[in-house]
Amino acid sequence: MEVVTFFKCGGFVLGLGMSHNVFDGVAASEFLNSCKLYDDEKLVYRSFLFESQNLEKLKTMEIEEYINDNNKVTTFQALTGFLRKSRCEALGFKPDQRVKLLFAADGQSRFILPIPIGYCGNGIVLIGLVTSSGKLVGNPLSHSVGLVKKLAELVTDGFMRSTIDYLEMNQTHPSLRATLLITSWSRLTLHKLDSDGANRFSLDRSVY
Repeated sequence: MEVVTFFKCGGFVLGLGMSHNVFDGVAASEFLNSCKLYDDEKLVYRSFLFESQNLEKLKTMEIEEYINDNNKVTTFQALTGFLRKSRCEALGFKPDQRVKLLFAADGQSRFILPIPIGYCGNGIVLIGLVTSSGKLVGNPLSHSVGLVKKLAELVTDGFMRSTIDYLEMNQTHPSLRATLLITSWSRLTLHKLDSDGANRFSLDRSVY
């Protein structure tokens, strides 16, 4: 993160925040000296809005051939499968490139003995799968969506308890190489926050 503060005298201060796990001093210097190289290039920014009708169309597009009518997919599963396949196509990965998907699953509702109402703590579990880019790009959308659906269905009471045991024994962090990490906030009730009379407000998160 970079922050530039300008002063009336004409001078300025550059504030730089970075992860030392990613940059050492030499790499940080190279990064700063390289910024000017892209000064004249026009950056392209696109924001894609998926409205309700688009999501419903996505959930039925090429999916029914893989999943029968009695076993529908969720909006999250359809959108995640679509994003994962599209990302591989856009980045032009080689067919044998191994790509990973990670997403946070709600474990609170998966315990046989339910977590009490009002519980304040962390009840999510990070789950993932690895496959080749070629299989995602070369197969229909239903293949990618089906992988996400099967992964989500693995989260059971036994899975959650096994994960707790695993984390106690292995204090490791997953590699993020060639990884798509997705988190859904759609079921959070943040829109009900008391905003001191304000009709609308924006809430976002910082990823670091």
